[in-house]
Amino acid sequence: MHEKNWEDLFENRILSRGIRYCRDGKVANLTISDKKVTALVKGTSTYSVEIDLVDGAPVEMYCTCPYAASGEKCKHMAAVMYAVDPESNRGSKNPDKKEKLKDTHGLDAAHVLDLKAGVDMIFREYGDRSGFIDYFRAMDFQIALEEYLSDNTNTLIDNHFVKEAFDFTSYAFLKLSDADIDDDGEISSITFLCYELWKKILEAASPDEQSEIKECFLKYSKDESVIDYMRDSLISFINEELATDDDRRAKMAELDEIIEKTAGKADCPYSEYGYSHEPAVILRIKLMRMLAYSDDEIEKYRFAHRHYSVIRKQYMDEAESAGDWGKLIALLKQSKILDADSQIKLSSYSDKLIEVYHTIGDKKNEKEERYWAFCNLNKRTIEDYCKIKELCNDDEWQAYKCSMIDKIYERDLLCEIYSSELMLTELYETIFNGRDDKNYAIINRNYIQYFGDDKGLQKARTIKLLDRYGFLLASDYAPDILTAYEAWVRPIAETARSNARYDEIKHYLQRMLHYDGGEELVKSLANEWINTYTTRKVMVQMLERFT
Repeated sequence: MHEKNWEDLFENRILSRGIRYCRDGKVANLTISDKKVTALVKGTSTYSVEIDLVDGAPVEMYCTCPYAASGEKCKHMAAVMYAVDPESNRGSKNPDKKEKLKDTHGLDAAHVLDLKAGVDMIFREYGDRSGFIDYFRAMDFQIALEEYLSDNTNTLIDNHFVKEAFDFTSYAFLKLSDADIDDDGEISSITFLCYELWKKILEAASPDEQSEIKECFLKYSKDESVIDYMRDSLISFINEELATDDDRRAKMAELDEIIEKTAGKADCPYSEYGYSHEPAVILRIKLMRMLAYSDDEIEKYRFAHRHYSVIRKQYMDEAESAGDWGKLIALLKQSKILDADSQIKLSSYSDKLIEVYHTIGDKKNEKEERYWAFCNLNKRTIEDYCKIKELCNDDEWQAYKCSMIDKIYERDLLCEIYSSELMLTELYETIFNGRDDKNYAIINRNYIQYFGDDKGLQKARTIKLLDRYGFLLASDYAPDILTAYEAWVRPIAETARSNARYDEIKHYLQRMLHYDGGEELVKSLANEWINTYTTRKVMVQMLERFT
């Protein structure tokens, strides 16, 4: 940025949060031009920010967050400005800090109570009468509480009051868990700070103090004193920071029991470890690394469990990164066999095989894989069909075409193929006599507008297909097409009482005009309905255009 003092446009508290958002990588999709900056800023929600520039200086700023809606400059705007101007020096623009504990001489329980009272004061200062902290005050609350916690906890640790430091931070954490906050990432940020402070406390603690800390964490993680989404951080701290090697071995033995129950299967059950909720075999490998197993031991274990799709996925990613196409193809083929009961996985493996064959220019195998997918997976499109045709020579295409058509039950796709191949007899039969699968009928019951049964559904589907393909059949099947349109439009005319229905009648009559004999039929129908429905003035006026 050319403007040196853009920070003066913001309040200190907004700048403090904005630079944190920027440093935490919350600014995404940043685009910069001579006149405008746009970006997305991620918090609990994702907000759009636009900043208008004149000579490199911001003149107007917009954000979709509630705070900016009131006309204020928000933390999201500040975050984007820091992303644009990373060298900006904030100088003296630091928010005023809460008074921290300076004198720790003779610290006793009363001093710790004073610190806890300071936490209470911050909650009261930013909350309403009921204790609720709204969106517009949550950021200021977070800044105040984090600075108060950080300053005083570090002072306690520096002066060797480890137990007091833990009691103090735990008090704030538990109070936060019970608070009512319109959160946009503030709770997560404070929780993360507590986690980091606990790590420093643990490092400074004696073995006995570490045992007491662990007991507290175990208690908090099991009772109802901590809300569920904050309890995850406690569990993570227990597993990541407090766990001994014996604890990790015990967890590994637990995972082994889970894994053993699914030996030979492709899907591995999930298990929890800290923040992780992952396949048990993946967590087991993580524990092996924590316990300093050698790379050879870990690889041996991983290879022995390659029947799990998550392990094979690792091998596939490694092969692709190394450009080892032969190994990747072999793994994908093996996976198609091992995961044969999962359409989702089969589709993924097949798509990847097609991509690899196309990348390396193996047209023969690309064609065969595309053909296999078309015939065996529940996803077929006209594009897939045309691509296979493109890869076939004239001699083999006829056999491929017939084989693929035999596999198709989707009425729409059959019509697309028959129309593209100009197989008009087959197209006619599919439109007039083809049946949809039951799932289609269930999903599209709204087609039954005038007949109230499955026959109505079939008639509606026939009309929709005639709207798309009827003109291809016009020269040979005009009488049948007109009969179908008439059978469909008559019940509409009988019940029509709105402009929407009149427009529908108009649509079908206009289409009928394009077929041999259609003009006479449309004129006859229009005169009939004009004489029958004389009180429907708007409908009569519309029909008179067709007489």
